[in-house]
Amino acid sequence: MLKYFTSLAARLTVWYAGIYGLSFLIVFGAFYFIMQKAVYRWTDEELEELVGEFTQVYGRLGFAEVTRMLETENREEKERFLARIIDKENRVVFDVGAKDLAGVELSRKSILAARAGQKTRQTVGLAADQHVRLLYSPLSNDLVIQIGMTPREHEQWMRELPIALMKVTLLGLLLAMAAGGFLAHRGLAPIREMARMASEISGQSQGRRMPVSGRGDEVDQLAESFNSMLERIDNLIHGLREVTQTLAHDLRTPITGIRGMAEVTLRTGRDPEAYRMTLYRIMEQLDRLLGLSNIILDVAEAEAGALVLRHEPVQLHELAWDLMQTFEPVAEDKGLRIDASIFPNLIVTGDPARLAQVFANLLDNAIKYTPGGGHILLSLEVNPTGDGIVITVADDGVGISEKDLPHVFERHYRGEKSLSRPGSGSGLGLTLVRGIVENHGGHVIVDSQLGKGSTFRVFLPFG
Repeated sequence: MLKYFTSLAARLTVWYAGIYGLSFLIVFGAFYFIMQKAVYRWTDEELEELVGEFTQVYGRLGFAEVTRMLETENREEKERFLARIIDKENRVVFDVGAKDLAGVELSRKSILAARAGQKTRQTVGLAADQHVRLLYSPLSNDLVIQIGMTPREHEQWMRELPIALMKVTLLGLLLAMAAGGFLAHRGLAPIREMARMASEISGQSQGRRMPVSGRGDEVDQLAESFNSMLERIDNLIHGLREVTQTLAHDLRTPITGIRGMAEVTLRTGRDPEAYRMTLYRIMEQLDRLLGLSNIILDVAEAEAGALVLRHEPVQLHELAWDLMQTFEPVAEDKGLRIDASIFPNLIVTGDPARLAQVFANLLDNAIKYTPGGGHILLSLEVNPTGDGIVITVADDGVGISEKDLPHVFERHYRGEKSLSRPGSGSGLGLTLVRGIVENHGGHVIVDSQLGKGSTFRVFLPFG
């Protein structure tokens, strides 16, 4: 029981009941104020009707008939009527009414206004929270009539109304708490089920997913977000396993070679120059290991969508020129020609260092798999759709077989031509290219024919 009162359902119930109670008090206050104004308005309308009738009678039948009608009205209204007629000397020439109203004083200001032809209204307080509503009106050129009426029945009703409404409010509050508790418990049932499944998933099977009802409500959105998070976690775990396996596979050979060089060097006496050359070879192998481990980690982060990127304007045309000039000496040593078709002022938002890796890997692959005398094209232009930039790196090298083409971006995949070439790399370069491009919101495609060359196209959005 204590657990329920500290739950979200209990808090929602209290909030629901509190808002209901506050709303009812505001509505009741406005209703009470409106009804109070209406009570005086009803009394004023009744007084206006009587004054109009008495004025007409005075004009047709004279003073005596008016006094007779006032006495009759007093008898009919019993204890709630008051009437006075005041002459031009401000003397009361006729007075009739209940004893409780005999002490109501005349208002000289209201009498003067009535003599000027203006009707005035006045509320005078009596004992026991009662009031009398007065109307001053000209009866003739010399006479002013003061007529008053107490809204006793209405005031009694207004005094009883808050008590009745409070009883209704308490009943409504109890019903609101019951209904709020039911709705909160019912509405949070999917959340409780999701919490239960989350506990099972974290403790047992990571392959399970939250059910989605298809209604498209907030619960479905939460389930979809949770499932998306689980997918990313699974990708991270899968990437971590692959990194572990890759490190174990790719690092074993160079580490074994380093150990072998060190053992052979230590086993036989050598001159200082031989020791120095061995240390140089060991440092080269260690640099290779360091570069390989960095690539493996980058690929794992890129494939998991967790690659850390800077977001800043990148002058892509300048980056392309810089990378082309870097690779030109390498291409010339191999007898290759690099041509460029680069549009100016091509700017995207992204990480310049990562985008430089994309250019470097594509150009390096083109040089590596294009025989001497070949040709490489680097092209940058606006996408025909106008929403981004297309980077094209094309060569007329060995190409990729139809069987290998669907797998070129897979980790550690190397086609038959690659496996037959010395120094063909770790098979991670194109995987890293795809990961970097996709983390920038773009995509990369490849067209190739065996023996005729390959064309890689990278599509990057402006934003």
